[in-house]
Amino acid sequence: MREFWDFLVEERGNLYSFLGCVLSLIFSIILDNNGKRLAKNIAIGLTVLFFLLGVSLTWSGYIAQKGEEITEPVASEIGADFEQQFIQSTLDTSSAYASDQQYRLAIKSIYDARAVYDCEAFNDVLIDIQRSYSLHRIAAGRRFSALINSDGTVSICGSSEMGPCNTSGWRNIISVEVGDYYILGLTEAGTVVATGPTEYYTGVEDWTNITMISAGDSHCVGLAADGTLYAAGKNDYGQLNVNELYGPSPIVSVAAGYRRTVVLYADGTVKAIGRKDGGRCDMSDWVNIVSIAAGSEHTLGLTAEGKVKSTGDNEFGQCRTTGEGWCNIDIISAGDYFSMGLQSGGTVVATGQNTSYQCEVNDWENITAIAAGNAQALGLCSNGTIKCAGKQSLGLFS
Repeated sequence: MREFWDFLVEERGNLYSFLGCVLSLIFSIILDNNGKRLAKNIAIGLTVLFFLLGVSLTWSGYIAQKGEEITEPVASEIGADFEQQFIQSTLDTSSAYASDQQYRLAIKSIYDARAVYDCEAFNDVLIDIQRSYSLHRIAAGRRFSALINSDGTVSICGSSEMGPCNTSGWRNIISVEVGDYYILGLTEAGTVVATGPTEYYTGVEDWTNITMISAGDSHCVGLAADGTLYAAGKNDYGQLNVNELYGPSPIVSVAAGYRRTVVLYADGTVKAIGRKDGGRCDMSDWVNIVSIAAGSEHTLGLTAEGKVKSTGDNEFGQCRTTGEGWCNIDIISAGDYFSMGLQSGGTVVATGQNTSYQCEVNDWENITAIAAGNAQALGLCSNGTIKCAGKQSLGLFS
């Protein structure tokens, strides 16, 4: 009854109509002296009927409005629940992909979800995925190739033209990188070991809490767990000035090429410092990138959709990464003058300089990792064996 009274008071037009109808009825009964009671009663009855119909409709709208006001906070709570469910579902999906080492798809699920709703949790998971994605069990350089064995030791093969490299004392290595004449190893403890001419890596023994490393021709870089960048070696083009690379988005991956340093940010964009001629650092329009690789004169970027972007010198066709076969790529690697891509099905494509037949990889199958060097291409098979195309002396492990 109280709600009905509130309705009449709040909707004054209804109150006036109601009172007018009641008074009309009273006066009609009292003043009916002309014997036209029936006609008047019919008129009054119709008036009352239409009035009650209007009241009924307006009352229904009023109650509905009140209901919306009452349920509005509940709707908000449902929205918050949906956000949490959406975030958790995305994290579960990306974790499932990552556990299967399908890192590109894991990152893609984060990128896709972030387009709908962004949150800090996505960046945290993205960083963790990139740490695993950037670990390299095989690596190839100008004079050497390296392989991490199942016991955490490292085997190497190649030329000792610029001095010997010795990894016999290395233990608990989780990622390996090869420069022109030196080799880097990342340990489980987050420290870095190196061998070869020291001018390319002086000071890396002081790096701590490192999660990924990359070796260029004459300099190297490392990314720490807290997002700090480290660099060592030659700095003739400013490739060690890594302070210039920090931005509003966290750095999630690094790559060192010939006289340049390239970084990938959590927002999927890429930036580089160092030698920039020939367009090798021209990636300002790259978006949705999940992985990067830096060769001698060119740079590669893998998109979340499995396509490969490239920039820089294309003298040998090393930037021809949009043709047949260059789709559904999960891993990329940039050699001196050629590029490699590992497809989702375990097959490999390559383009660029082929003077040593380093691009003859079309018949490779069941590959899980790749590495492009100077004149050698390496592929790690699912059974643990190594395939090599190009200069066999740089890729035949004893």
